[in-house]
Amino acid sequence: KLRDIESMVRWLVDDVITPYIKILENSMDLEMKRIVEMTKEYIDTHYTEDISLDICADMHGISSYALSKAFNKVLGINFIDYLTNLRIEKAKELLVTTDQKIGDIAESVGYRHSYFNRVFKREVGIPPSQYRKTKRV
Repeated sequence: KLRDIESMVRWLVDDVITPYIKILENSMDLEMKRIVEMTKEYIDTHYTEDISLDICADMHGISSYALSKAFNKVLGINFIDYLTNLRIEKAKELLVTTDQKIGDIAESVGYRHSYFNRVFKREVGIPPSQYRKTKRV
């Protein structure tokens, strides 16, 4: 059956190389999924700190490009959007449930006050002070 070179090459590619590549891809996918889950957990517990894609990638010894691509593939959202959404949701909760100053809330969710106002308005559609007023009534 494997008497000619073309048959041997086809057998080698179809029965040896292709299955081996699939095994490698699956193990790499599992590893990247594990890294993304660990990164997500890190963000969930350290969102108040200075977090960046580069910092998280360095923690796992991979490139920021690889982490960004994997993060988006696994979670369906990019790194910065995930972090921003988490911070804004925490801020919304604090705006409604506490009497903390907006500047203090901004810092407690990982933002500087002036930047927080811009991000909050862009994400929610209204400034934090207006959000607080409308949700407390």
